[in-house]
Formats: sequence, C-alpha cells, structure tokens
Amino acid sequence: MIGLQKGDEVISINETPVRDVIDYQMNIFEPFIHLRVERSGGVLEFDIKKDENEDLGVVFEEIRYRHCGSKCPFCFIDQNPEGLRKTLYFHDEDYRLSFLHGSYFTLNNTGRKDLQRIVAQRLSPLYISVHALDREVRNFLFGIKRDDKLLEKMRFLVENNIELHTQIVLCPGINDKDILHDTIHGLEKLYPGVRSIAVIPVGLTKHRKGLVQFQPVTKEYAEKLIPEIHKVQREYVRQYGERFVYLSDEWYFKAGRRLPSLKYYDDFFQLENGVGLTRLFLKDIKRQKSVFKRPLPSPKRVHILTGTLAYPVLVEHLVPFLEQAESITVKITGIVNEFYGPSIDVSGLLSGSDFIRAINEDDGESDLFLLPPNCLNFDGLTLDDETLDSMMRKTGRRLMQYKGDFEEVRKAVANAECRSMKKT
Repeated sequence: MIGLQKGDEVISINETPVRDVIDYQMNIFEPFIHLRVERSGGVLEFDIKKDENEDLGVVFEEIRYRHCGSKCPFCFIDQNPEGLRKTLYFHDEDYRLSFLHGSYFTLNNTGRKDLQRIVAQRLSPLYISVHALDREVRNFLFGIKRDDKLLEKMRFLVENNIELHTQIVLCPGINDKDILHDTIHGLEKLYPGVRSIAVIPVGLTKHRKGLVQFQPVTKEYAEKLIPEIHKVQREYVRQYGERFVYLSDEWYFKAGRRLPSLKYYDDFFQLENGVGLTRLFLKDIKRQKSVFKRPLPSPKRVHILTGTLAYPVLVEHLVPFLEQAESITVKITGIVNEFYGPSIDVSGLLSGSDFIRAINEDDGESDLFLLPPNCLNFDGLTLDDETLDSMMRKTGRRLMQYKGDFEEVRKAVANAECRSMKKT
C-alpha cells in the first residue's frame, strides 16, 4: 500500500503526464516509479520500487469519452425509444474506446495530435467505421459537409504499423453495388494495414420518427448480396490467402442459407460485428458434446429464449444437443422484438420487457429459462434496465444467461424446479 486515496488524480509517472488510463498502463510497468498525485489542491510524490510487470492496483474513473461529430441518418442511438438510461443516448466517438474495447469510431474528429499519440503509444488494433469512400455518399451517411480526409488518416496509421479493422453498414440503394465495390477495393489498397472489412446490414427500428427513411434489408436482397461478396472473397483468397472482406452472420440467416465453415472466417477478426459468432457457438456445442449425454436425477424442462433471426439454427443444433439427456425436454421461443420492432431480430437487442412477456406466455411447466449470452451489458443490465434478478422477481421463474459453459447450464437445469419460486 502506497497511500493513494479515492479521488486522487494521477498527474505523472516518471515525469510523463498521465491524461487517462491508457497513459497509466503505458508507463506503470517499470521497476522504479516516481508518481506525482494531486490531492485536495496539493501535490504528493511517491517513489516506488516494485516488480517490473507489477501493477499498482489503481482503479480509474471511466474515461470521459468524446462526443461524435457525425449525424448518421441510420445511427442506432437515434432510433432508441424515450425513457432509457442516459448512456444509451450518448454518441461516443473516441479512438481510446476503440483501442480498449474494440468499438467502432469514424476518425472524423481525430486530429493530428490524436494520430501522433496513437502511433507513439502503439494503440493497435483500431476499429473504423467507413461505410463508403465516395465523397458524396460518405457525406450523406455521416451527415457531414466537409472532406474528413479519411484515407489520408488511415494511410498515416497503417504506414506507422497500426492495424485497422473496418466496417461497412450496408444501406440498400445508397452505398451498395458500385459504391460498395469501390469502397472495398479502395480499402484493399491499404492491406494488410487495413486487415479486414465487415459488411453488416443496416438496422432499422420502429422509432424513426423524423429520420430519413431507408430501405430495409430483405431476404431477396441478402440472397443477391452473398454470392456477390463471395466472388470478391475468392479473388482475395488467391491474392492474400484470406478473404479480407466478411459478411456478418445476419446475411446468411436473412437469406435462409447455411453458415460458412470455420475456415471461412480466417482469424475471426470481426466477432464484435457478429462475423462468425454463430459458427463459434456451434463449435462450442461440438466441443462440449458429452455434457448432456449424462442423465439428470429427474426430468427437467428447459425453455430457450432467443431472437427470431437465430431461432432456426438453435432449433437445428442446440435443441437436439440438450435433449441428448433423455430426462431433458426443450422448448424454444424466437421472441418478436416489440421494444424496437419486429425488423430488429437479433437476440442481443431484445429488452427485458420482451423476455418478461415471453416468460409470462409460457405454460408454467418450464424449470429453467435460458437467455442468450449477449442480452446483458457489462453491468448485467438489459436495454431497459432489467437484471436477471429483477426479471425473476417479476415472473417468479428461474432464469440463467448462457455464458459459454454448458456444464454450468447442466448444473442449473439439474437444480432448477419450476415451482421453486412464487410469483411476486
């Protein structure tokens, strides 16, 4: 213990200014540390000897992230209903958030000093929203009127060995067809600095009053896009040995097509964009195939809750996997999203109210409800601030979130009883 207190502000480490937790992390792993801290208007100094890779255990307040300078007409934040927690309305745009958590930013408000810091501190990889390289289309999609010099900034970063992963939110009739191919090939010129592109479908909620109208992604549209992108990928495989551009899982679900094999996804560069996430989930099932071969002490009924998009895949793969144990009966519900509207069909955007509604419509015989892995944030909250505990209190039923370990699911199923909780 060196005597730091809550509220202390770290000024510098070994005479290097500390602006945020990234500066701290970059400078703390030295055997000798001279630490300057501001407390109650005064400055304290500490000389610390420690193991070279030892952290001091300092916990920082959350970074005050920058506000986005773009006004994207398809921005999901602007499609939220009223009455949610304030953080869901904040338009963040910060390279530090991208480095720390893999979130996407646009480079629009990233200036020369920011770029120099990224290079100096090797903040790599970073994740960039591109959407289009055509100037007119790009300005429309980002709601800007200036040239944001995207390619110039990206070129500076890759020439200084910063790895970039990019995304294109595809809006039918706007940045598809020739615009899409020009964007892909323009980014390919920066390969391997630009290591990957994810193409994801635009998401349109029912809360778009006053916003520009977009065409939704339909089954027919997805059916046409998939072979178009596969053709591009085959050329990149011949050139580079990997596909470079990847379609998110949603495209295959929407088209009613089977997912590609594990090999298709190369090094799974774009998991946060749902590129290959389902295939890895199916790999988990195969890897843990013996878990449910062992019988349970007594018959149980499990009710799986998911979005309508992934419903067919779970019916095909997860239900028979769980029912290997003859004492388990599985029911599965693809929940229609009433919170955002039925066009939002992914499980990660289901709300607590959606889950509660589906649970209350159950016949009362289910011992355990199994929720998807991506329906809660890091604080354990749904989009409308429900927790597992609050949903259990409101429904009187047993709930569990799947987190990648089917052995835990098996234990929860074995210990659950449908009548073990009274409705409140």
